[in-house]
Amino acid sequence: MSAMAIRDTGDAAGALAWIDGREASLDDAVDAAVELLREGRSPAIGGLATDLKGLEAAVALAEAVGGTLDHAASEAAFRDLDLLRETGLVTVTPLQVRAQAQTVVLVGDGVEAIWPNFAADLALDEAPTIATHRGERQIIRIGASSGSDLKVNEEELPVILGALRAAVAGRTVRLPAARLKAVQALAETLKASSYGAILWSSETLDALSVEMLGGLVNDLNATTRYAALPVAGPGNVQGAIQTVAGITGLPPRLGFGRGRAEHDPWRFDLLRLIDEDETDCLLWIDALDYELPPDTPVPVIALTSGDEAPEQAAVAFAVGQPGVDHDAILFAGAVGGQIDHPASSAASRSARPDVATILGRLRAAYEAG
Repeated sequence: MSAMAIRDTGDAAGALAWIDGREASLDDAVDAAVELLREGRSPAIGGLATDLKGLEAAVALAEAVGGTLDHAASEAAFRDLDLLRETGLVTVTPLQVRAQAQTVVLVGDGVEAIWPNFAADLALDEAPTIATHRGERQIIRIGASSGSDLKVNEEELPVILGALRAAVAGRTVRLPAARLKAVQALAETLKASSYGAILWSSETLDALSVEMLGGLVNDLNATTRYAALPVAGPGNVQGAIQTVAGITGLPPRLGFGRGRAEHDPWRFDLLRLIDEDETDCLLWIDALDYELPPDTPVPVIALTSGDEAPEQAAVAFAVGQPGVDHDAILFAGAVGGQIDHPASSAASRSARPDVATILGRLRAAYEAG
């Protein structure tokens, strides 16, 4: 997450908007933000850490201003998405893992960090409930942690996964004797399972490791049944991918500069746009306390859930946190889809507007000219 400092705005507990670090009315802040959007020739909307309604409003605003859209967690999420669209991937839902998976393979050390309750949500300490797969469930860990069944550091992981694929396919593997024995034993264990699931988080794996895991799933399906469950990243990134694709037919890293939605993972990479001076206004959305705006010399409009204005923001809005301050629809790893998240309690509801409200006002004012 960004370590950017927060500007002290004095008694800001009740503030809803700021201009250049000074508390302002919502109307004045909307006017100031719209002026920046009008002045920009290539505005970018980033962060996108918000709920379904906020994402829908972000797409509508990007289309109105001819801007680009990118999520703060896109880099890791695209490792899974690229695998899916380039080579295909047999995937599984969390419910299917819970009910059917005789063998569950956890790869890397990021699954628990991203999904702390995964073991309980998947009932990994219970036997599968589907009759054809009854029996003790086997959990196998591959990673750098001390509890791993096959201990592998991050740099070595793609090599070991490639060797595991070769062993599964019965091909020659060249490794040190002890390592070779462990890899071959694991290959036999995986092949002996009647139904298995492989879980990983691309937040902690490189693209080559993710590619090897997709290939491993396909290799195992030659003789038994396996499927992948890539764990959704932070900041509701999977919700953003689903929502943006549902509206436009394309995932984030999207641009509307030529009057229609276009997807290009390189052209519309927000950090690249900033580094190469290809954007002149940044609207940053972080309603989930995920990541503050990146360092950039261009004017920043920030919608965040904090009580103070991000230091770099020319204009800032305090917005409600989805599922805490207001009802929301967010992606839930436990079900593998977007579900309703009611506000934590009636007492927790705040007077802060949600992201969709602020973005809606910005779009209306922009289109009004």
